[in-house]
Amino acid sequence: MAIRFLLFVALSSLAVGAQAAKKDTLTEVIQWRLSLDADGKIESLKPVNPEYLPDVRKQLEPIVRAWHFTPGKLDGRPAPTETTLGVKIAFEAESTNAIRYHAHIRSAGTGATYEHMVTPHYPESSLKLRQQGGVMLRISYDAKGAITSVRDMPEMSTGHVSSDMTQAAIDAVKHWTFRTESVAGHGIAGEALVPVCFEIGDAHCQWKPWPGRRALETGSMVALSSVVGLDTGDEARQLP
Repeated sequence: MAIRFLLFVALSSLAVGAQAAKKDTLTEVIQWRLSLDADGKIESLKPVNPEYLPDVRKQLEPIVRAWHFTPGKLDGRPAPTETTLGVKIAFEAESTNAIRYHAHIRSAGTGATYEHMVTPHYPESSLKLRQQGGVMLRISYDAKGAITSVRDMPEMSTGHVSSDMTQAAIDAVKHWTFRTESVAGHGIAGEALVPVCFEIGDAHCQWKPWPGRRALETGSMVALSSVVGLDTGDEARQLP
C-alpha cells in the first residue's frame, strides 16, 4: 500500500526509456524558486530540485525567461517578489511502444508550494476492507506558511474514502508547512487545494475536474491565488 502526494518520477532526459514509463503520455512538473524585480524582470531562477529532469529543465529555462511576469504590489506599487513557478510538461510517445517521447508545455503557474510534509497514516480499518481513494482538502496558511485551517472537500473526493481516511489526511496536513510567496520581503497568506491519495498496490487516484480547471493528478497541489501575473504566450509550445 502507499499514500501518494508527490508526483516526481526520476526520468533522466528528454529521451525517456521504456523502462521508466509504459504509458503513451506522461505528465511531470518542474519547479523553480523565482525572484522578480519591481519591473517583473527575472532576477533569479533556481530549480527546486536541480537533479530532477535536468536536461528538460535546461531546455525550458530559456523559454521561461522569455515569459512576461507581473510582480506583486505593496501599498499599490509593484515591488520585488518571490514565488514558486511550476511548469507541467507532457511527454508523448513518438509511436506505439516507442522509447522516445516528444515534450511540450501543457500549463504553468505561480504560487506557494510545499515546504514540509508529514505522511498520513493509512487507517487499519480501511486497509482491512481494502478501501482506497483520494481525499481533497482545502487548506489555508498564514504569511509564514503555517497551516491555519483544513477543510474536507467531499464533492471532490474519488474512489472509496472512509471517514477514517479523511481524518488521517486532515491530521497529517495540519502539520505541513508551505513556502509562501513574498512581496518586498513580506510573506503572503493564502489558500490551496491539496489532494491526498490512499492506494493499495498499483492503484491510482483519478481526480475529478471542477469548473475552469483540468482534472487534478496526485501531487498537483493547486494554489488558489498568486500575487504574480504570468503571460506565457503559447503554453503548448514543443520543447526544442
